Amino acid sequence: MDLRLNKQGFCETDEFSPGETSVKGIFVGGAFRGPRDIPETVVEGSSAAAAAASFLLPNSLPVSKREYPAEGALADEIPKIGVFICHCGGELKESLSISELLEGTKGLGEVSHVEEMGLACLPEDLNQIKVKIGEHGINRIVIAGCSHREIRKTMEEMAKGIGFNPYLIEYANIREQCAFVHRDHPKLATEKAMTLIRMAVERAKRIQPIRKGSQEVERKGLVVGGGVAGMTAALRMAEQGYGVYLIEKEKELGGNLRNSFYTLKGSDPQSLLKDLLQKVNDQPSIRSYLETEVIGFEKRNGHYQTKIRRPNGEEVLDHGALVLATGGKEVIPKEYLFGEDPRVITQRQLEKMIHLKDAGLKEIRSVVMIQCVGSRDEEHPYCSRICCGHAVKNALKLKEQDPSVQVYVLYRDVRTYGFYETYYHAARGKGVIFTRYGLEKKPKVAVENGRLRVSLFDPAMGSEVTLPADRLILSTGIEPTDQMGLAKIFDVDLNPDGFFMEANPKSAPLDSVDRGKFFCGLCHSPNGIEDAISQGNAAAARAGAILSKETIEQKAYLAYVIKRLCCGCGLCVTTCPYGARVMNEEEVKAEVVDGLCQGCGNCVVACRNAASQQRNFEKGLNLTVLNAAID
Repeated sequence: MDLRLNKQGFCETDEFSPGETSVKGIFVGGAFRGPRDIPETVVEGSSAAAAAASFLLPNSLPVSKREYPAEGALADEIPKIGVFICHCGGELKESLSISELLEGTKGLGEVSHVEEMGLACLPEDLNQIKVKIGEHGINRIVIAGCSHREIRKTMEEMAKGIGFNPYLIEYANIREQCAFVHRDHPKLATEKAMTLIRMAVERAKRIQPIRKGSQEVERKGLVVGGGVAGMTAALRMAEQGYGVYLIEKEKELGGNLRNSFYTLKGSDPQSLLKDLLQKVNDQPSIRSYLETEVIGFEKRNGHYQTKIRRPNGEEVLDHGALVLATGGKEVIPKEYLFGEDPRVITQRQLEKMIHLKDAGLKEIRSVVMIQCVGSRDEEHPYCSRICCGHAVKNALKLKEQDPSVQVYVLYRDVRTYGFYETYYHAARGKGVIFTRYGLEKKPKVAVENGRLRVSLFDPAMGSEVTLPADRLILSTGIEPTDQMGLAKIFDVDLNPDGFFMEANPKSAPLDSVDRGKFFCGLCHSPNGIEDAISQGNAAAARAGAILSKETIEQKAYLAYVIKRLCCGCGLCVTTCPYGARVMNEEEVKAEVVDGLCQGCGNCVVACRNAASQQRNFEKGLNLTVLNAAID
């Protein structure tokens, strides 16, 4: 492919285009870019997908949808169950007696056919299942074998291809839940497998076909926050062909990027800012709202409505996806004489002085930097990730301007992760002195004879040392902006540290629990410019997966209400995490908004009158299945 690699042998990418390689049209993410954890890998995969989608859009073709034959009307038919016992290529025969399972299953009520399969997931066995469905008039299926997580999609696709309702298939996991965990007890394992099959058959007798509804998608996105992550997300969505509303509460776009002047890798953030602003202004699909506040939000079937307040009035925006990129802020130090002595400043303030070539820097002979100020403490127990990098980049700049300047970095742990470690070694090579301190013996700052003095216990020397400081630089952490108000408006969760909380930190690191809402940038977690760009791209890709569809299928196992049993207590409304339960005030009865219901079952559990039920998980059905387990 002739891709350019870095010195460590990983794929080289530009800091401000993290998913793009040296070859046009080839995109990268994950461990090929460098050492990565699972969340970063997932984010970069989505980021690369967004870049590829933007690249392909001018030449893209319409996506064709597969047409399936019409399903038969099976709801009123007497169940005829076909049970297919798969031994997974002989693997289960070591722990289970397949012949005993076949014989035992034949005697179960409503079972019209039982057959052993070698690998039910392969085309040959799938075709055999189709043949047997026709031969025996089978209208319910039980697959006994591996986990439904592995085989469900294959079975559902097979069923839809022959007009068989996919929700009339049940699964008995006799592999992971039986054979694998009871290898040394084949007799007991076989008995347990028979019980699992009996339960699946009992359930198959009572389930009904489900035909999922659909809802139209409002194919526009809304991005709240106009920093680097928000602008990146808005541009990527627009490049994919969708209209975007970009909401910013300040008078101008840019966010924290306006206060960044150089990166550790030597890139120019102000050039990036200028480029992003130009692209946003030139993009006809993006409508920017400055000095704008979000004041309301409402879910509809297939889309959202967000109410905003502008200087000239209020407006309601319809959109199908939401990206929150509301940013973060520097922690204001409460120690080390910050705010009392003008010589005590933050890394951000030092960066600005260096950028502006402040005359005061010429008089500086000794600089002390203290790490983890406002990070990894009781108030902010997390690492802010970028503080060590800021210290190293400013130390290198000071040494570059005047090699004779003495720079001390007092740290708890140096966390210049990944390839940033090379810059840490470069700083040491230029004479920057790194000295460790413990939380129980933090540095002390005092003014003696008009000079700043920093004292600390040096573990290398085994004694206390005092350092003179013409400037004391505090490496401050990052905290989220006050997001409680927006969290309530948009009905999203915050983690204990005040950042927006994802659905799953590994598999869905930028997704809200509520479908169609995504996070990126500092409102999600502390990160630098490069990571914020990756997250902005990734959030756009996740949003694009929704906006690319004209309609979205509803969930299959929706909740419903038996109104004659409903007392109107409202417990189901308060317990629903998706806003899918509402009260009909005229009838004083609860109702379900099908387009919002995610089939979690919370409302069913909360209902004291059994008025709330869930398709194919009705309470009577579940009790019958449990009876089969102890029969």
